[in-house]
Amino acid sequence: MGTGEAGTGEAGIRDLTTDQIEQELLFWEQVRRHAVARQAELAAEADRRQVPLGDGCRNLREWVAAKLDLTREESSQLSRLGTSLGQLPATAKRLEAGECSPGRAVLISRVATAESESDWWERLSGHDLAGAERLVGRHRRIGRLRERRSHRDSFLLMQPALDESWWNIKGGVTGAAGQLIHDTLRERAEAMGRDAGPMPHRQALALEELCAGEASADGPSITVFMDLDAANGTGGEAGAELAFGPRIGPDALDELLCEGAVRIVGLSDGKPVVTSAKSRRIPPAIRDFVMWRDGGCRAGGCRSTHRLQIHHVVPWSHGGTHHPDNLVTLCWYHHHVVVHRRGHRIEKQADGSIRFVLPADARDPPG
Repeated sequence: MGTGEAGTGEAGIRDLTTDQIEQELLFWEQVRRHAVARQAELAAEADRRQVPLGDGCRNLREWVAAKLDLTREESSQLSRLGTSLGQLPATAKRLEAGECSPGRAVLISRVATAESESDWWERLSGHDLAGAERLVGRHRRIGRLRERRSHRDSFLLMQPALDESWWNIKGGVTGAAGQLIHDTLRERAEAMGRDAGPMPHRQALALEELCAGEASADGPSITVFMDLDAANGTGGEAGAELAFGPRIGPDALDELLCEGAVRIVGLSDGKPVVTSAKSRRIPPAIRDFVMWRDGGCRAGGCRSTHRLQIHHVVPWSHGGTHHPDNLVTLCWYHHHVVVHRRGHRIEKQADGSIRFVLPADARDPPG
């Protein structure tokens, strides 16, 4: 039988050479891509006619999922193509001709315009889809408002059984927090050895161990890679990612610089061009003096002495030093949540007290 011809039975498939199998797979993939391009056009026209609303659906994605019996991911992909390919003629042409996958077309649609899509195709040439996703991800901005919205949306839900002999745990956290939790639990779980049980079980034990012990006050030791081409002009909202970890925005970087030892590696065209000296941890003697001097969390009305940490009034990223006059003791909540995740800054008052101020660039825009 010829490549792509219908009617190949089980015996016929077994008679194919490996090369014929590969060729036929490619043929049907091209057919599928052409079909997806046509479906995207039809979905866009249905959306223009407001057909989904007429059928009682909330949006195009929901209507496509119902009509074609697709998963949420599949319907989201097709809906995205339907609403974006009309503005990306080169990408639409490539998909219709079978020259790119629907996944790559969606990826292009997330960052390209009609003027820049050719440049993006050239930039992603030679990258597999996973590599292209990483490259595109570096150029998608993570604004401070988005970071803080993600923080506000993070949650942990613990639901016990009636006799509390079992607890169900679920939730969601920001990318940097998720990476920290994952790495910490996995490291402790691996140290237990395989005799302790499968990895998911050991990670549950590691979580229990962490809660029973005391957290280290030394802070993390981390390398941050900064794609300078992507970061240029964005104020650090694009291009930064942890080594073997997630992308981060300026708030997360400030938090890491404040509490740990961080080295920043600047990249241009995928190659390191500048490396900063690793920011130093606060010397133990200075840390102990500041905690003794402050006698607990300095936030007004807070008398917490639990999980106390030292914060730089002038951030390290803005030239702040480890001089005691630039350091203040805060509890974990006021340090991580109020300062680093909600965006407040500390102002010292004439009487020596401090107050939290929310800068204008950190406030939510008017509704």
